[in-house]
Amino acid sequence: MEKWIIICNPLKYDVEAAFNTFKIIEWKQSTNVQVGDLVYIYVGKYVGKIKYLCKVNKVNLSEIINDDTRFTIDGSGFMNHGRYMQLELINSFDEDLLSYRYLKENGLGSVQGPSRMDEKIEKYISSVIKRIEIPYDKDLFLETIRDYIKSWCEERAKNKDIFFQNDFCTGKTYVRFSTQVLDAILPPKNTILGSWNNGHSILYEIENREDKLVVGCEMSTKGLNKTEKLICNKIIEKFDKTKTKDDWEFCRVTNWPVFEHSNKHLIGIEIKNAIYNSLNSVLKNQIEIFEKQLISIGTKEAKILDQKYIEQEQMEDESLLLEVQNTLYEKTEFNYTGIPKKKQIPIEKNGYLSFPRDKQISINGLVCAGFKCEINEAHESFVRKTTGKRYMEPHHLIPLAYSEQFDYSLDVEENIVSLCSNCHNQLHYGSEIDGLLSKLYKDRKDMLLSVGINISYENLKAMYF
Repeated sequence: MEKWIIICNPLKYDVEAAFNTFKIIEWKQSTNVQVGDLVYIYVGKYVGKIKYLCKVNKVNLSEIINDDTRFTIDGSGFMNHGRYMQLELINSFDEDLLSYRYLKENGLGSVQGPSRMDEKIEKYISSVIKRIEIPYDKDLFLETIRDYIKSWCEERAKNKDIFFQNDFCTGKTYVRFSTQVLDAILPPKNTILGSWNNGHSILYEIENREDKLVVGCEMSTKGLNKTEKLICNKIIEKFDKTKTKDDWEFCRVTNWPVFEHSNKHLIGIEIKNAIYNSLNSVLKNQIEIFEKQLISIGTKEAKILDQKYIEQEQMEDESLLLEVQNTLYEKTEFNYTGIPKKKQIPIEKNGYLSFPRDKQISINGLVCAGFKCEINEAHESFVRKTTGKRYMEPHHLIPLAYSEQFDYSLDVEENIVSLCSNCHNQLHYGSEIDGLLSKLYKDRKDMLLSVGINISYENLKAMYF
């Protein structure tokens, strides 16, 4: 038994109407087709796909048996042909995967006239028909598409284009990934729960619908402080002002349609490749442009809020200094403990989180230094009449503003340095502080390690410049 492809021009013969009326029709025969062969009818022009499968019942007929002349639009190439074969309709299709585009990709040459099918195109057409004949299973369909999406995420994660882990999948319908784009603006938070447990405030969500894929950007404010929520609100406002409010935790920032499922009967590698190509395009184009906008908005707002935060912290330091200077020093000796201290819970002040300062710890730091400047003990100062001690100012070498970067408290005596007023102000406002900072770091590095605080000089320096 051979398998053939023949062409039908719908402008000359209304084959659809003919098969709606007859299950058996006569067709002109120009090849050595045999009884029992199978014939696929490719409908050309505006249809452009294989539409029918027929079995050859008779060959070498001298005339037509069923009068189908009413379906003939232009019979110049058919009437009085002199040689016909009888075709019995077995199946009809309306399947994009049987269109010329896919047929050509799988081995079909030009469709000019009757042609015997080779093994490659026969295998492809058979696989399509086999899948069409399997009843549609919605759950299986969604699971298969979900698996394609997961494999794409895993592949891009290996290339470090995205961040992905298996628990980012929610059933058959959602797969999430992160590009970590806002890490510099909104650092990862361990307190973010649920699907956001990677600690990022933004995730991309691939929604696997029955008819299409949609990629959306989801933003969460779970675990963020008030300042960070303000940044998120500014970002949301840029895309949709109606979504900004004080109490939101999850918000869909934007959507991109990715891929439409034109065929529910999966064909494997073809649909998989189409999904890969669509997601690659979205990642490279829409998401890349979108993230540039996020970074621009977030960076601008973060700088504004950072300046306000610095001003807030300076006010806290000045308040601490005033408390210390107005306190009578009861202790005349104190030794460093070298014991890490649990971080205190930050307090929200004027919309910003601030870690509490214990004035006694600052006083202990001054006592440990003997009320001398730790840059140079010879630096002159006056004796306070209220305390009888040389005037010195306590300074947190690692600023408390960076407390969240460390596992243990920064408000410990090992992080308090005693400075004369000039050196203290130079560290805060001076243009050349590298020499001062380097000396203090060298003297305190081991002491800081003893209380669980590990920091490089480069990182410390970055906090001052």
